[in-house]
Amino acid sequence: MKNILTFSTLLFLLFSTTVFGEVNIYPPTLRTPDDGGKGLPTDVLLDWDAVTGETLNITYEVQLATDADFTDPFFVITPLTAIQTENLLFGNTYYWKVRAFDDGSPSDWTETRTFTTTNTVVFKTNPGPKIGAMVYADPLISWEKITGLTGFLLQVDTTYQFAEDNSGTGETLNATFVSEAGDKWAVGDGGTVLHFDTAQWVTVDVGTTANLNDVHFLAEDDGYVIGDGGVMVHFDGTSWNVVDLGTSENLNGIAFVDAGTGWVVGDGGLTVRYTDGSWTEETTGNSNDLFDIYALSPVNVWACGASKTVIHFNGTEWSGQEVGTKDYYSIWFADENNGWVAGKSGKIFYFNGLEWVEQSSATTKDLYSISFANGFGYAVGKSGTMLFYTGEWTLMASGFSDNIFGIYSSGINTVYAGTDGLLASSTGGGFDSPYLLEYDVPFDSGSYQVSNLLFGKTFYYRMRAVHAVDSSEWSGPWSMTTYAAPELDKPNNNSSDTDLEQLFKWDLYEGATDYVFQIGADENFDVSWSIPLDSNSLEFTTVLFGHDFFWRVHALHPVDISDWSEVWSFTTVNTVSLDLPEDNAEDVNTCPKFVWEKINGVPKYEIYIDADENFSDPVSAIVNTNLSQCQESMERNTIYYWKVRAISGIDSSGWSATWSFKTEGYIGVDENVDARHSIRVYPNPSNGEFSLTINSLSGEVYQLSVTDLTGKALLEREVICTPGENKVNVQLGELDKGIYLVNVRNSSQVVTEKLMIK
Repeated sequence: MKNILTFSTLLFLLFSTTVFGEVNIYPPTLRTPDDGGKGLPTDVLLDWDAVTGETLNITYEVQLATDADFTDPFFVITPLTAIQTENLLFGNTYYWKVRAFDDGSPSDWTETRTFTTTNTVVFKTNPGPKIGAMVYADPLISWEKITGLTGFLLQVDTTYQFAEDNSGTGETLNATFVSEAGDKWAVGDGGTVLHFDTAQWVTVDVGTTANLNDVHFLAEDDGYVIGDGGVMVHFDGTSWNVVDLGTSENLNGIAFVDAGTGWVVGDGGLTVRYTDGSWTEETTGNSNDLFDIYALSPVNVWACGASKTVIHFNGTEWSGQEVGTKDYYSIWFADENNGWVAGKSGKIFYFNGLEWVEQSSATTKDLYSISFANGFGYAVGKSGTMLFYTGEWTLMASGFSDNIFGIYSSGINTVYAGTDGLLASSTGGGFDSPYLLEYDVPFDSGSYQVSNLLFGKTFYYRMRAVHAVDSSEWSGPWSMTTYAAPELDKPNNNSSDTDLEQLFKWDLYEGATDYVFQIGADENFDVSWSIPLDSNSLEFTTVLFGHDFFWRVHALHPVDISDWSEVWSFTTVNTVSLDLPEDNAEDVNTCPKFVWEKINGVPKYEIYIDADENFSDPVSAIVNTNLSQCQESMERNTIYYWKVRAISGIDSSGWSATWSFKTEGYIGVDENVDARHSIRVYPNPSNGEFSLTINSLSGEVYQLSVTDLTGKALLEREVICTPGENKVNVQLGELDKGIYLVNVRNSSQVVTEKLMIK
């Protein structure tokens, strides 16, 4: 329909021009990119709507330039309604416009639109790690994809552009300052003033214990610190002297244009001006707390504060305005057309010379301080938040999780400070250690998995995008810390009464190729066994009962060996737990099976059975399972005692608790046909050889037979018995597996017992 409609419209236009006269061709309507678009790829598509004219010969001229006057534009003549750019410069603002030609006759130009190309790579936290995340030795780093590239360069190192300093104090530090010459200062609570003296930070006594909120030096011999309660102290090159401003309001921000002109701001909208040696309070029309001030010149001064407050001094008077919706804690201007305020909930607004415009800050954490130098900017805040600016704000690693209250950048020197004496300084660039790793990453990638990182180290990483004619700025560095060692899993730490054989397991350490398992008979591992393996588990058997053992693991890959894991311990069992016959059981058959709980890793057990609880003449046996079948019938109606111990190759456990049981009473075959009491076949199951016990009251001749289940006799014989228990040995030879019947008959009754042939 669109093609038909376009053609019909064209016929109408041709007819109209014939009838009504000439109609000029109209300029196209620009589609994309949107005017003022930012962070666009260097191969951005310029697109516009088609137009119709008096002929079918419609072409378009596109002009693209780096300035609004199009002094040296790139231009294209095309019959198409879009062009794909390539190799635009990173972080550059471009201007573009289009006009149409109808068989050579031009339309007017469209409006001019602008867009700015991306200036750097933006890291992602999904699936890549967050800043400061704990990772294994092969983390996956991810970023927002960028088109129009030939590749990326990724750097990973143990150093970057900042390093922690030893502040020598535990007081919270609220502000820093760096002079043009690189002289560094920091101030904080409790009257703390620190000065970097050649190689270290030293404490300076300025004669106050008030909390200090800002510091500013005009020269080495001309500096101020300000704080709560209206405190101001001035350094004249020799000593610190209190300056009385005549106020008890908290002083929060200080700025100077030159040695003769400066301002201080504080709570309640307090604004005090310094002019050639004297301080005079000024009326601003604002009563909200002011937190910071920046002076570009005597006639261009800005301050910010609570409740959306931004005020400006034009050399004659102060005027105020509301910006956004938050409190603003810090303000900075690079020049009269480039300024920023930062504050609560991560809000950053940018002044372009005409108005304040919100910028995306990539965080919702409160921002307490902002600073710029050499075209680069930093903003710091709550929970160690740090932002880096190179045309766009991106997150970067600060190296801390505590609040950062102050940052100041001058030239190549930057210092930031915060909670509990936190203090860090720029190092001159970083990414220059012997461990530096560099990776060329394919242009179409959005992630890269590094490998073989050192164990237990903090790493910083950054990226830049590359195409045929330009490279982007380095991204703000992010950080990650590799786990120092594997985490143990089981057996649980401080386990007791464990089997000799244990399954030892620890969490898989991704990126490790091997492990070393070490177990010791003492906590110093003076007597120990070390076992290399390529899995995160191992079955191991100890040989000592009731002994404390200690174990640990470390991980390996081709470049490094991790620290040992935490040391865990366990204590092996030192006794056997009995099961059957139960303690104090009665009416137990005269040839019971003795059962106890199995101890994994034990090759043998020893059992004692005796009618004497002191085991003066025990029947003993060594067995390799956790049960023992008696081989001869015991006396009836008798109490027996039994106990068991475990035996390893070189050690024996303690004896189990001693249990007792009473055998069943004497009942003869003449009195009761219950085979459970009158005859006993053992062992049962049998291999064809077994013993038969017949209990007889009077003594007589019995008929013994063994038959299969069909009644076929396999054995028939007479057995002459005496009163009491009589034992008969029977050998049937080889029989098929199955159930057979053992029959004992006297003159009046028959007793039958089942026999199992295995």
